[in-house]
Amino acid sequence: AASAAPMIDQSYLPSTTYTYSVEADGRDGVVAQTFTAGTTGSLTRVGIQFLALAVGSVAFEFRLGIRKVGVDGAPDFDADYLSVQTERVPLPGLPVFSPFLLAFDLATAVSLTSGSTYAIELQRTGGDAPLTWVANYNGAPYDAGNPYRYYNDNGSLVPLGADRDASFVTWVDAEAPVTVVPLPAAGWLLIAGLGALGLARRRA
Repeated sequence: AASAAPMIDQSYLPSTTYTYSVEADGRDGVVAQTFTAGTTGSLTRVGIQFLALAVGSVAFEFRLGIRKVGVDGAPDFDADYLSVQTERVPLPGLPVFSPFLLAFDLATAVSLTSGSTYAIELQRTGGDAPLTWVANYNGAPYDAGNPYRYYNDNGSLVPLGADRDASFVTWVDAEAPVTVVPLPAAGWLLIAGLGALGLARRRA
């Protein structure tokens, strides 16, 4: 049978927000959000809400990873990535001081099992704009996961609070086998119907 188009499986876009600063080194280290798959299939795309706090010819640069979680439900930073890639997002033309959604096709699709928990991870790798991940502020939490910060200087992993979940969207293909997806040159497409401005990396 032909593979179905990937469909949104999990979506958490809080209506009242603040941001997590994702820094390159030091105590801010890495920010991660866990989620529970609702569908068994291949995770092929992940969306993140960002907030641009700089103007001009600047860009976000970061590592986007998908990880397993441990028995405690926290991201397992000792295990290899299930998928990992680096991204550079020029900010000119994107909203400033207003949340926007960017969606990224994964370099390697990830096999998900319904009811199992995984982690989305961001780490700043450079760029000349602060990397800011939009999160919940006193609104309804995401009930099937939690946010965490990993501190590089002492290797500690700290929960950030059940009411401070970071924004995300996952797209799952319930029929497709897991394959490596080559990343094309940067290009962005508007995603409608998610309640926020959305842009997606375009496949070749």
